[in-house]
Amino acid sequence: MTQSMEERRFVRLAGAVNAKAARLGLYGRINAVDLARIYVQSEGHCTYCGVGLDPLHCSFDHVIPFSRGRDDANTPANIVACCLTCQRSKATKTPDEYQQARVLMVDCEVCGTRFKPRWADWTRGYGRTCSRACSGKKGGEMTKSPTALTPGGQSDRA
Repeated sequence: MTQSMEERRFVRLAGAVNAKAARLGLYGRINAVDLARIYVQSEGHCTYCGVGLDPLHCSFDHVIPFSRGRDDANTPANIVACCLTCQRSKATKTPDEYQQARVLMVDCEVCGTRFKPRWADWTRGYGRTCSRACSGKKGGEMTKSPTALTPGGQSDRA
């Protein structure tokens, strides 16, 4: 009996995820049936943005990333179906951090230009200027109190 294209894809994905988890010393295994069940539970939509998913092109994401050190990170309860765009942009963020990163907009401290900083820089206290040119004009100072804008474009400073 031959496998369908979807079955072959889910088998390959499960094998790759299990290999990565084993390399990182995390327990838990998933299989193609788990991935198919997760896809069906998502009703063919991305968990994060709601876009429609095709089983041959969808992706699966660990809600709590491997990098956060949970021993049970590679279990079906920690995996959701999502689009490739959301999976790649979420990277090692938690779902709450990912939602914050999606809407984060900042005013440059030097020129006032509104821009989207890199999440990794932002969480480390950097990413406060829109460009290297503005960073140079600032003189290399690093402040921890930028003007961040909420999704509606309002400043979070009162």
